[in-house]
Amino acid sequence: MIWQYPNQFSKYLMLLSTLSINSYIEIGCRWGGTFILTMEYLKRFNSPVTGVAVDIIDSPVSQYQGGTFMKIDSGSAQFKNYMDSHFFDLVFIDGDHNYEGVSNDYHISKNSGKYFVFHDIVNDACPGVVRFWNELKQTETDCEFYEFTEQYQEVFDRTGGKKYLGIGVMIKN
Repeated sequence: MIWQYPNQFSKYLMLLSTLSINSYIEIGCRWGGTFILTMEYLKRFNSPVTGVAVDIIDSPVSQYQGGTFMKIDSGSAQFKNYMDSHFFDLVFIDGDHNYEGVSNDYHISKNSGKYFVFHDIVNDACPGVVRFWNELKQTETDCEFYEFTEQYQEVFDRTGGKKYLGIGVMIKN
């Protein structure tokens, strides 16, 4: 299962195709659809690609032969130690969707990555992520930011103007 709007995710993937990415970690993989699709996509443009999917609950992604699954709390000391000893070209943060959770996931991984991706950057159901993303754009001044936030008009109309999902990419210079 993939929890992404195709009109956002397709443009995000196009950006990834222009970057050199040989290692990927997804913090918060749930069912694994985004992780598997991203891994398969990256393999079309980069070789080799290693990937790690992380979640606090068991995930079907553990059966995927193209990467590694870690059942671990991203807020734990064990995960911090893991991130301190690893580097990933691409870090996708989609775990705990409150402000403290997304902030923690970024701060634990910010020295362990080159490209950072945040999910739900305009999601009215995730105000903590929206707030953190907007603050990040103000504080990380030596980075490039890309946003993929297009909405489907029929969803927008049906929900009374609410926005959902959104993908933000931060590239360190």
